[in-house]
Amino acid sequence: MVTYHLVIGKKALEFISALPSKSKRIVIEKCKTLADDLFPGQGDKELIHRKDHKDIYRLHISRSYTAFYKINKLILLNYYLT
Repeated sequence: MVTYHLVIGKKALEFISALPSKSKRIVIEKCKTLADDLFPGQGDKELIHRKDHKDIYRLHISRSYTAFYKINKLILLNYYLT
């Protein structure tokens, strides 16, 4: 099984750090699931089609939070080449 590396931006990390402990735990656990399967097709992940923009994906986290993410395919390609 391939495991992907997640990179969380500084502002997103600050937001997560400021959450109450229960919400922080839920958000972190849900984001960790992306390491095993980045691509939508089942569950709470979906591709958002936007005109003139690269593909952006959305991950629903409980009823309160939504994470938006991009997949850097060059990094994935480098993983397979090494």
